[in-house]
Amino acid sequence: MAALMATAPCTAYRAALETSGEAVGERTLVRRVSWLAALAQTMATQVLTERWTGSALTDLASGKSSDGRPLPTKGWMAVRRLGWGCTAPAGVYVPERVRRIAEEQAARALRLALHRRAVLAAVLTTWPTDPARRSEAEWRALRAALPAGVTTAQIRNRTRQVRAHLAEHKQLPVDVTKLEGVPVVAAQVLLAAADKQLLTLTRAGAAATLGGAVETTVPGGPDNAVLRVKLPLCAAPASRADWAWHVLVFTVPPHVPAHADWCAPTLRVAAHQLRVDLPFTIPVPVAVAVGHRIGLGVDWGGEHVADRHRRPPDRPTRRLDRHTEQRLCGQRAQRRPCGWAGALRCRVSVGRHLGPLYGRDQAEAYGSATASPGELLVRFHLGRAIALTDSAD
Repeated sequence: MAALMATAPCTAYRAALETSGEAVGERTLVRRVSWLAALAQTMATQVLTERWTGSALTDLASGKSSDGRPLPTKGWMAVRRLGWGCTAPAGVYVPERVRRIAEEQAARALRLALHRRAVLAAVLTTWPTDPARRSEAEWRALRAALPAGVTTAQIRNRTRQVRAHLAEHKQLPVDVTKLEGVPVVAAQVLLAAADKQLLTLTRAGAAATLGGAVETTVPGGPDNAVLRVKLPLCAAPASRADWAWHVLVFTVPPHVPAHADWCAPTLRVAAHQLRVDLPFTIPVPVAVAVGHRIGLGVDWGGEHVADRHRRPPDRPTRRLDRHTEQRLCGQRAQRRPCGWAGALRCRVSVGRHLGPLYGRDQAEAYGSATASPGELLVRFHLGRAIALTDSAD
């Protein structure tokens, strides 16, 4: 059983103080989350500014700390093991979990820089004679030196960066830290780096009452989530008293399954609203590669529909015989007029059925689905148009 992870965009419009039950309006809530995001952004930028050097990136890429221990997977733990922890601004009290959030942001930015650094090193090692046009041998050498999964767009962008640096400084860059400035981190709150001392996330399956000096009732429902998070009450909190627990209730989009497992969200402010990016995971069974029918879906644009009306007379539309229909669909198909509704969706195995009949290279989807619900149409261009309609399912 595999797991699929996705992120659901949500919006929180109001909150309440847990201790007193005092209602917190949207504007006040957005302002307090902005203060927290600004604190995290400031401390993350502090770490990046201090560690944006080639030697620091080399230490991070080694995967080991100065005492030889392997670096943890979590970014904030790796930063602390390397001795790169952040500090709060002067005169500002920041909980330890907020420092974790800032260090996690910095670690993610530095680890992304390691990938760009590897791509840049491959480009510089195989720098071509003519950067505007690489030869076949130069392309092969570059592909061999690049990390796995690098796209052509990434190669093009890095090459442009190096050419611009070369034109300005008359020499190739030594490292990515000389080619780029200090990474800029977004003003957001990565609650995934914190724990229950800063947040809790629960489902509001039924109406719940939060204790305190004044009881606060949380509306129930399968689509509601309750987020408890500690937020600052001012832009520069000076003590613990300037932090308070807030209870946020937001609606989860309907496309998130009820059995999905929620993860700690990310808070950010966009368009004067509080966005709650909620990651979730759902179990996905692993599909076997053989023993079932293969689905084929094709989306046709308007030019294909227009091409159908411009078809010359020597390319008529002919239907498949019953024997071929049964081999394609595994059942008896009904003959219907061939419509052009704009999209094709069929359940045939191209390799198993069309391969022996016509050859894989000759089988080219040509048409679209019929307008009637439940009817499936397959068209294959074999020098002439051949159509098949299957009304099952």
